[in-house]
Amino acid sequence: RRVDFQRMMRDAEKGKFRYVIAWKSNRMGRNMLQAMMNEAKLNDLGIRVLYTEEDFDDTAAGRFALRSMMNVNQFYSENMAEDIKRGLLDNAENCKVTNGGLPLGYKRGEDGRYEIDSPKDAVVREIFSRVACGEAFIDIARDLNARGIKTSRGRAWGKCSFHTILRNERYTGVYIYDTVRIE
Repeated sequence: RRVDFQRMMRDAEKGKFRYVIAWKSNRMGRNMLQAMMNEAKLNDLGIRVLYTEEDFDDTAAGRFALRSMMNVNQFYSENMAEDIKRGLLDNAENCKVTNGGLPLGYKRGEDGRYEIDSPKDAVVREIFSRVACGEAFIDIARDLNARGIKTSRGRAWGKCSFHTILRNERYTGVYIYDTVRIE
């Protein structure tokens, strides 16, 4: 899914260059198999891959060292992903902000937990109140837009903007992240 990498591979098929110079072998793919396949494809096209921070010569020992480094790269990537997920779940167990955007009316407090963000919380209260009174979403959206009030992502309101807010259990005091749910 790396656009420039895919363009490089297409250009390789067209014979536009003879060498690929990469910083390290971990730039050739997201896992060992993908990296090895990408390098093999380039080699089949007569293109030599060189690494500025790693030196693998074109011998049996050099190729073995490259494959070993690609295996280490994959381990490092998978281990880091596990550590990050563990850290996010640990933060979630303590009701701290994890990642992604914050719902309208909330901000990250000094302790890392959700905190009310005035005066944006007044907009959320207004939305809930107006919906409870039966006002149409499109009318609420027009009014908020006319007043220059933006969504949590800084966009204009539309009639579908309210579904996420109205279904978000955080507004009822429930903390949710992945498998963590704390009332």
